[in-house]
Amino acid sequence: MNIDVTKIFISSSSQQTLQPLRERIKAALENAGHETVMYEYGDMGLYTDNPNQDCLIKVKDSDVLVLFISNKAGSLSRNNPNITITYAEFMTALKNDKIVIPIVETQILNFYKEHVKDELDRAIYKYEMKYDHEPRFTFPIVKALLEEHKINDTVLHKKILEIAVDDFIWAFVHDCFNMTRWTYDYSIADTPELCSFLLKVLSQVLRKSTKFYLHEKEITQNLLLYDELSVYQDAVNNFMKCIVNAKLNLPLFFKTLSEYLPGQSIYDPYSDFAEHPVPILNISECKAITLYKRSEDLFSLVDSYGSKTPAQNFKIEDEDSFVAQTYHKDMEHREHVFYSEEKQMIYMTKKVGELVLSCHFQLSQLWSSRRVNSYESDIVSAIMEKRQPFDFAIDLLGGMLNE
Repeated sequence: MNIDVTKIFISSSSQQTLQPLRERIKAALENAGHETVMYEYGDMGLYTDNPNQDCLIKVKDSDVLVLFISNKAGSLSRNNPNITITYAEFMTALKNDKIVIPIVETQILNFYKEHVKDELDRAIYKYEMKYDHEPRFTFPIVKALLEEHKINDTVLHKKILEIAVDDFIWAFVHDCFNMTRWTYDYSIADTPELCSFLLKVLSQVLRKSTKFYLHEKEITQNLLLYDELSVYQDAVNNFMKCIVNAKLNLPLFFKTLSEYLPGQSIYDPYSDFAEHPVPILNISECKAITLYKRSEDLFSLVDSYGSKTPAQNFKIEDEDSFVAQTYHKDMEHREHVFYSEEKQMIYMTKKVGELVLSCHFQLSQLWSSRRVNSYESDIVSAIMEKRQPFDFAIDLLGGMLNE
């Protein structure tokens, strides 16, 4: 029996002084029955040729991000000098509703609370009053504040220099303190004690967050209910028009479905924090739809839309057929993505009883099959930004055409 364990991503800058801590924390968490992900142990796997991007993919796949902040920030991004990869991991975890447990070196968090927090809050408030919106990044505000201290508060400026902390750390700590539910301080040098402390914290956080996330889900659902009902009602009305004389008009049905599958873009998760994110891939609107039905040892074409020369039949054991693969993989409750490098085409397939539906999308550039596979969930999410119409269409299709 497979048991799902908590996946914990261990995040920090790559400074050498944190390496013993990271190794001990990894061992302690794994001994407690958790699964850990850490870059230097090869836990990333090979997804793309961009290790930063691979880290963020792994953050999305984890349940918890444990973050250690000491005095070194690590390298700032070449694409966006307002963030580091560790900060990008932190923000990716927050944006994907992961549990984030930041642990900040005690003297740094205490210094922040005593000397930095109030001034930085005031500087951010002034920015908001001037520009009528929140700053996208905290680091530019920190840099301006530190420059101001050089002239107007030389005593505080000297204290900041003496604590020997990279400037970016103050922005990072500020965002952790304001964006997370828990920000802990601990002497990171006390590695064995910190391991014990983290395990206790993790147990408490998981216990407390269970009830919170259940309520959070209910609240979110209630807030989105009106919008979802509106979209669903619109879909029901449009798809019901496809039933003519108690039969499903498939050409009209396919045309209606294609209108709910517009073109979308995929973004490099690292560029989520850039000033002007640039898509790494554009997915066209639905170009074609085909529908096949099993009859003994063959899948026969029922109807198609937008495809000039669809295949008429596939053998049920045809290992090269996306239709046959979809049918055999027991994927009634999910969509799957196949890719043809030759045609530069995505095929999103869905099993519906004895039917297999395939929706075709053109990619803006040539990707490898391996890269497409690593982005499968992102591609499906992008294609079906609002999935209620698709789900209703599938229910209608199965109910009308499956005997």
